[in-house]
This record gives sequence, structure tokens and C-alpha cells, in this order.
Amino acid sequence: MTHLVFLGGKGGVGKTTLSCAISYQLAARGRRTLLVSTDPAHSVGDVLDMEIGPAPRRVVDNLYAMELDLEKIALEKGSRVKNIAVKILPPDVYEAFSKYVDAVVKGPGVDEYTLIEKILDFAKSEFNYVVFDTAPIGHTFKLLQLPDLLKSWLDMLRRQRLSYVKLSKNVAKLKGEDYRGDPLLEFLEETAKKIDAVTQVLKNPSRTSFFLVANPEKVVLDETLRFIERLTEIGIPLKGVIMNKYRHPTNPKVRRLVEKISTLIIAYVHEDEDEIYGVEKISKIGAVLMPVINKLTTLS
Repeated sequence: MTHLVFLGGKGGVGKTTLSCAISYQLAARGRRTLLVSTDPAHSVGDVLDMEIGPAPRRVVDNLYAMELDLEKIALEKGSRVKNIAVKILPPDVYEAFSKYVDAVVKGPGVDEYTLIEKILDFAKSEFNYVVFDTAPIGHTFKLLQLPDLLKSWLDMLRRQRLSYVKLSKNVAKLKGEDYRGDPLLEFLEETAKKIDAVTQVLKNPSRTSFFLVANPEKVVLDETLRFIERLTEIGIPLKGVIMNKYRHPTNPKVRRLVEKISTLIIAYVHEDEDEIYGVEKISKIGAVLMPVINKLTTLS
């Protein structure tokens, strides 16, 4: 069974470097691991110092990496849906359906929705672990919040569409025609099932681990504390905080903020004067991340 690992945090805290390091350590322990960049400003390839694209590429034994182009995936899915619909829908119904699909794939939140569908695919994959290098914290919260929001929205759309379907069935019956079904209702119902499945995976601590990455800086720590509260509100279990680029804080405000989350901090990664990139340097961050790796490997 695939375990999903998310690293979230404010932009610039070092999520990508730590995602690469954790993925490497899991692979080094014989776990088949996929590292997935979901941040539009992809940096996984830069940190690994190799070309990474939309298909999984082998990095070392047991470790593969890929960068998702969510906009492209959404447009391709929209085209596939319309290609099926045009063959079975009357022209007037297809026209309305086509406009609906175009609005969805180009609308706000499409990247997050597309990623939700991909998360479900990854949860059923052949990998032991899928590690997500996420977009900055605001985008990540939108992603985690989206399943609950979508469920309410889909329930409303399904109720409206069911009224239309009931009317269409009655009209077809009066005309002595066979009712041909409603692809839009089928699409909405299938989407609702996927959303329910993703929600179950994300909120199950035996299937998903969420870690926050922070730095000893006031702005970062303030946002980290807010995000911890939000995760609790939406029922996403937090496995711990990784304090990256750590140096002993001299600012009393920063010290107090670090103390507030001290019970959640499971690893301290000290600030390094050298830039960390390339598999060889990534492989050397293992010792300080052992608490994270131990938490994850006890799950498999």
C-alpha cells in the first residue's frame, strides 16, 4: 500500500531540498519511492542537478522523480471528456456540456482539483512512498481544504442535475423514445466518488504523513503556527515540524515562537554555508533526518 508524504511550508524554507533528502533516505532503505514536484516553480531538478520532467525518471536505485504540469493535465483531460461526449450526446446537449468542461479546466482551483485526482492515482501506485514537494503554504492549504469544499459544491450540482434528468426521462417517455442517459450527471457522480476516496486517504494517518518545514524566523514561524491550527480544523494529521536552516535564535520573540512548537519539532537541520545540490550532497543530510525516516519506515 502506497504511503503519501507531504512537505509543506512557506516559500523559501527549504521544502524542496528536504523532500529530495527524505526521498533519498527512503530509497536507500529499499523503499521504492517517487518524488513529485507540485510547485509550478519546479526546483526538484535543480536540487538533484538533473533534468526532471512530467514522467518519472530514475535518480538512483529505488528513487524516481517527476514534475507535474497540472495545467496541461487538466486541458488533456477536458479534451478526452469532450471527445467521448460528442459521440453520444445530441448537439444541443453537447454544446452546453462542452462549455461546462471548458469553464472547469480553465477556472480557478483547477490546479488543486487536478492534483487531487493525481493524488488518488499515486495512492494506488506501485511505489511504497510518494513524497510531494508542495507549492508554498497558502496553495497547499487550498489543496487540502478543497475536497470538503468540492463535496458541498458537487452535492448541489448533482441535485440540480437530477431534476433535469427526471424531466428528460419524462419527456423521452412521452415521446416514446429511449432515455440515453446523462454524461454530465455520470461525470459529477464519478467525481464525487473520487473526492470521497481522496478525503479518506488524506485524513488517514496510516496512509498520509504531513510535515511542516520551518526556519527560525518570526514571519515563517507565525505562518507555521497558523497552518498548524488550520490543519487541525480540517482534520489533517500533522506528523511533525522540521526546523531547517537552524541557528540558535537570539531574538526573544523568535525564541518564544520556537518554544511554542518545540513539542512538534522532530528534526533540526542546521544552517549550511555550502549550497546543497546534486545527489551526493543530498545523500549526506541523512543523519539529522533520522527521526522523520523512522516515523515513516515504521508505517511499512
